[in-house]
Amino acid sequence: MRTTSFVSAVLLAAALASQSPTPPSPPATATAVRLVYELPVDALQRAQRGQTDRDLEQVLAETVANVQARIGDEAKVARQGAIGFTVDLANADAAAIDLARRRIETVGKLEMRIVADSDYLVDGVSFDLPAERARLVAWLDAGGREKLRADPTAIESFHDDAKGPLAGKHLRWFVHRIGADARNAGQWQPSMQTWLHDACVPAFTDADWNAGAIPTRIQKLPGGQRHLVELVAVNMHEMHFGNRDLDPKGITVAPARDGSLALQYRTIDARAADYGDWSEKHVGKYSAILWNDEVLMVPCFMSRIPGRGQISGSLSSTEFETMQRVLQAPPLAARPRFVRQEPGK
Repeated sequence: MRTTSFVSAVLLAAALASQSPTPPSPPATATAVRLVYELPVDALQRAQRGQTDRDLEQVLAETVANVQARIGDEAKVARQGAIGFTVDLANADAAAIDLARRRIETVGKLEMRIVADSDYLVDGVSFDLPAERARLVAWLDAGGREKLRADPTAIESFHDDAKGPLAGKHLRWFVHRIGADARNAGQWQPSMQTWLHDACVPAFTDADWNAGAIPTRIQKLPGGQRHLVELVAVNMHEMHFGNRDLDPKGITVAPARDGSLALQYRTIDARAADYGDWSEKHVGKYSAILWNDEVLMVPCFMSRIPGRGQISGSLSSTEFETMQRVLQAPPLAARPRFVRQEPGK
């Protein structure tokens, strides 16, 4: 009898609970947040070189509009001061703040170019890669290696130097970061020197490479510093493709043939034939996929490719989704500099 009464009481309590469910409470850490940014004037001025149709005020206005497009209705973006802007997140936890910062703080610049090679000769432009390598190595040995370790954008000082590239503006060296191998965290990813030969120069020492095994001292560094840097020579004279040549509606994240994630893209119709001709012209050559002026991957053209393709690499699903969202809006003229986080209003 007592058992029956106990069961009845439990059933009655459950029934009452089901009639008046308590809505789940939002996480205690979720709150209104304001992110404050500024745009570095020197970077904006570099971005403005050769452009006479836009002044800095227009660039700042475009930046605010483009950041708003990246974030969507999840936040409100507004100008602040002469070179700043704010991003208000209405109800954000740590994960939402991190995702917003990823979307805001990347320039979002994508370029598909051709890796420089010694066979190139168009309109009198050619590349003496052994000589180009020697000039870069001399710069690295004279302190450039340490500069790159502290700031990968320091390679620009080599390009601006009188002892920089022999080919001048037609050749640039872009940073490629070598991280841990996804299948073996104790090993480095392969270096592009293996297949690019003269077009790739390491900015690391033999001790750093350590026969492919990540040294213990590097494993102990903060996550953002656990990588090596090498430089890839890119042909800046040949035709290339970038953000404005891609169809925003054709950018998706989907599994590649090997099961890993990849960013699928297609060109706008007006550039599809050019893309096919470009890939056919360079069959057997390598294309440099540049994301924010760093080398993401260097696929080799095996045949003519229609105006579509995919970008793979050792990126997480969050990084691919961020890349997709960012590419669906115009790139920024310069990377915003995070100033502070403060309570929202």
